[in-house]
Amino acid sequence: MIMTTAAMIVAAIGVFMVVTKGNVGRLFAGNQVLFATVLILLGALCWVIYTTGGADFADWSILRYSTLTTIYGVGSVIVILAIATSLGYLSVPSWSQISGVRLYDYLSRCRGSVCLESGQPFGNPN
Repeated sequence: MIMTTAAMIVAAIGVFMVVTKGNVGRLFAGNQVLFATVLILLGALCWVIYTTGGADFADWSILRYSTLTTIYGVGSVIVILAIATSLGYLSVPSWSQISGVRLYDYLSRCRGSVCLESGQPFGNPN
């Protein structure tokens, strides 16, 4: 347990150093930098909770654990986006922005499916 906690702390420091590019002063360069850094660190924390939490549900299948955590994760993102939009922190995207994302999403899913079916890693062209 101590080694796991130490590894998590070292990983969090690593994420922090990558995000700030080794310069802690970058955090206070502007309002958006600090907010973005906090979001990235929260995302890394959620990933740690997800990966270590799987051990608590050893009798569940991987599919069940992934599906349920995805449902709760997407639900929380929808609630957070609705609140942020209603408070004016976010704006509703235009139709051209939505259609551009849909094309990118489609293309990335096709590439991912082909790579998974062929047994090749995503970054390996061979």
